[in-house]
Amino acid sequence: MLVPLYILVLGFHPRHAVALSNATILGGAIANTVLNASITSTAPVDWDLILMMEPGTIGAAVVGSLLAKVLPAGLLSLLLSAVLVLMGHKTLRRGIGMWRTETRGMTQCAASGSAAPEVELRTVAALPAQQEGACAGGARAPGGRPGTGTVAQKVALLTLCFLGTCALAMLKGGSGPMASPVGVVCGSLAWWLLLVAEIPWVLAFALYFRDLLVAEYSDRIASGPKFSPGELEWDSRNTIRYPLVASAAGLVAGIFGVGGGIIKGPLMLEMGVSPAVASTSSAVMILYTSASATVSYVGLGLLQADYAAMLFVLGVACTVLGQFLARRLSGGSRQSPVVLSIGAVLLGSACAVAVSALAGIVASGSAYLLDVGGVCH
Repeated sequence: MLVPLYILVLGFHPRHAVALSNATILGGAIANTVLNASITSTAPVDWDLILMMEPGTIGAAVVGSLLAKVLPAGLLSLLLSAVLVLMGHKTLRRGIGMWRTETRGMTQCAASGSAAPEVELRTVAALPAQQEGACAGGARAPGGRPGTGTVAQKVALLTLCFLGTCALAMLKGGSGPMASPVGVVCGSLAWWLLLVAEIPWVLAFALYFRDLLVAEYSDRIASGPKFSPGELEWDSRNTIRYPLVASAAGLVAGIFGVGGGIIKGPLMLEMGVSPAVASTSSAVMILYTSASATVSYVGLGLLQADYAAMLFVLGVACTVLGQFLARRLSGGSRQSPVVLSIGAVLLGSACAVAVSALAGIVASGSAYLLDVGGVCH
């Protein structure tokens, strides 16, 4: 939703708007992660889920940021409009389904003499659907599956994957203010090799994490205990299917500056992850993804430092305010109106971006759709 705002209100070129959107999202993700970590919660971050989904997302976000640099402005705007339509349609359908489910739950609770079901406002990317028939005082959805390995080791490995990606991006430098410390010239063979090296780097971590979780799953099956609702079974199939979808989310995040959470949040809910765990885990994943993409945008010369710093701070402040208001408003009987309003904003943004793209085509002709940008200028 930020990209259309930066294009239409602030007048930024679509490529720069995407980069600034990522900087804003990075600020919000840092604030969100810190706030979630500072609050005692029954919904811990599911690091096994993050291990499987984030390496591919980081790599795809780097590729997406490169595509955002070279895609024609008009094509980028039209593609963004299409993505906003798809996300808006999906969000509206989810909001309508939530409204109906909440209504049935409230009716059942009223018939049984129980209090109306309470819902808790979480991050936008992972707003939970009210469980039908769940009245106040009922059991909450279980948290995510605790990893059988050491959480600190998993966090360290994922952070190493992220830092390695950033190091490769800084070594190759680019056309912007982030010059290569080893003298690599943008567009040279060394530059391209360092760019391509980011893919096998994250792929190696993804394969290692897959082997780790499949082995843990096999040990869990052998020990006999059943999986409870909200626990993901990381078998050989799920450890391929879900990371591929997460990579697609990273590609969209890199190209359009949407953070990826608006795609991965609903995905995690459909995977059976409890809403609260999906919320906290999504916040951590957005932090890694947006940071990787932002570093890449700096190297590509797309991030305007003055505006980026201001919008980064704005992202932090708005997230803190949003978290405060969410907690003050928690305990209401409905949250579907929030989801419906988000869907409406997404569809409205899609229309606005499409109109802007058409205006650019009328003003500049086919060049607005066909003028491919250069990687190094």
